[in-house]
Amino acid sequence: MLYDTPDGGPFIPPLPSPEGANPPPVLPTNRQEPAPSGWAHQPRTPSHYPVYPPGPPNITPFIPTAPSLHTTPIMPSRPDAPGSYYAPPVSLPNVYGPPVAPPPGMPTDMTGYPNVAATAWGPPPAVPPPPQAWPPQHPPPSAYTTFQQPLPNGAPAWGLPMGYHTPAAAWGMPPPMMTPYAFPAATPWMGLTNPPLAPQPPPQAAPQTDTARANIRWTSSVDRMDPFTEGPHYGPVLEPFLARVVGAVIKINPLLAPPGDSHEDYLRWNMLFHTSNCYRTTDSRRSWMKGRKAPATYPRLTYVRLVSRSFPWMIQIVARDKSVGVTCGEILDGISGYLYGDVAKREYGNVSKSLKRQIWMAYQQNRSTDPNVPGGRLGEALKRLDWLGNDTRFGGLVVNDEFIKEICGDVLPATFELKCLPSYPLTQQELHDQQLRQQAARSRNGSASRSPAHSGSERSSARSEEIE
Repeated sequence: MLYDTPDGGPFIPPLPSPEGANPPPVLPTNRQEPAPSGWAHQPRTPSHYPVYPPGPPNITPFIPTAPSLHTTPIMPSRPDAPGSYYAPPVSLPNVYGPPVAPPPGMPTDMTGYPNVAATAWGPPPAVPPPPQAWPPQHPPPSAYTTFQQPLPNGAPAWGLPMGYHTPAAAWGMPPPMMTPYAFPAATPWMGLTNPPLAPQPPPQAAPQTDTARANIRWTSSVDRMDPFTEGPHYGPVLEPFLARVVGAVIKINPLLAPPGDSHEDYLRWNMLFHTSNCYRTTDSRRSWMKGRKAPATYPRLTYVRLVSRSFPWMIQIVARDKSVGVTCGEILDGISGYLYGDVAKREYGNVSKSLKRQIWMAYQQNRSTDPNVPGGRLGEALKRLDWLGNDTRFGGLVVNDEFIKEICGDVLPATFELKCLPSYPLTQQELHDQQLRQQAARSRNGSASRSPAHSGSERSSARSEEIE
């Protein structure tokens, strides 16, 4: 079908192009190309900041071709390297290098692909560029291109001076341990590196191990109490049978131990006299007081038994206070009270003649006018102390299981050996000190003895007191 011209004449096609006899290029069909990313449609200023026009959306963006301010002048041109995800050799904005020729098969007079998203609105008005000279306090506000992002905390742009602190507010919260050298009003561009961190706190001391806590018990006495401390609150009081069952190792108070070569503080007592004549070697002019209420053993016992090689009896001493146990003073008082007891006739009749003679001689000596003996105050009855002979000095208590088994037939619990040492005549100084102690004891007790033997013998000892 022929198309008529407006003037009614027939339509005559124009002559072909003089460039050649090649057929005219086939225009590309309107294929559905993938829509570019949102950042490609966003118009930007010459400084690469996005522009938000007041008009409605869906307009053709204006992409400036100004080079980035963050690229160096010596950067070589890479026309063959793409600047986006689109396939080369399509030239993109913000990329250095000469324009690239269109792909083969495209006419030279083709202006580009049809604008699919074209609207009736024109491009937005041009935004005035920002000033070119920027103060050194702050680098010029310039955004980065998509594939030219610098590393964070970098230096300012090439050719710009280093920034310095401004009186502006701090950028973000400072760390909790900020050092005093930090500037609260510093900007994010204050330096090439981050501010120095605060010094680390000193490491905590390692907790004590069990071994270190245990060693303090052997190197100091901060948590230890003397086992022979006076009072009812320093250790349990055991029955002798229970102490034997639990296997307790019983120790005797050092004050009651036999005197040794290096033992300077011990008790000196002639068992013919009352315990008021007992004194400590460190204080010979004073009757023994310090340590009388100390426990006699550790662990503490409700009673103890004593045997000796100098007499055939067993002395049992029971504690007056069950919560304290037997004390050192009760040991000596129990020995003195028992030795001042009378001897039965059958006990004296069962011994040998040689032993009877020794006992008779001791009986006569102890009732003489010698200042080293009590004298007539002992009375006419035979006392157990007469059985001692010349071994009348207190020699201390010792743990001797072999002797206990020899005497008793078995090792009895809470049973100890009483040492009786030979006596010797007192010196003038010792005799004077003994008289002072006796006078002090009579003034305290009102001339009354604690034992029945003493009270019965006071009336018959007037002459012996005058001699003393």
